[in-house]
Amino acid sequence: MDDIERVIELMIADLQIPLKIQLGGQEEQFAREAAKLTNGYLNMYRDLFPGLTEKHYLAMSAFHFCYRYIELRDKNDTQPYISRLEKIKESLDACLDGEGTEGRD
Repeated sequence: MDDIERVIELMIADLQIPLKIQLGGQEEQFAREAAKLTNGYLNMYRDLFPGLTEKHYLAMSAFHFCYRYIELRDKNDTQPYISRLEKIKESLDACLDGEGTEGRD
């Protein structure tokens, strides 16, 4: 049952889009929510900038999602903190090693 798929139909920008998803997971929920968000941003940009082509609205929506993705990806980058914590740990280890050997003579 792991590989059972089905096709759902999503409406995005007045286009019916078939999407093959795995059964038994969250794919359908995510796909439907993503379509709903996409349509929401399309409508927002249609209201903000009336008279443009559908391509413009699709491009604006795609840009919006990509921008947010990059913003969140960089915000959640913990590597600089991990590197800094490693340096602090090394400093503490060096201090503790030195402290522990001083009183033994």
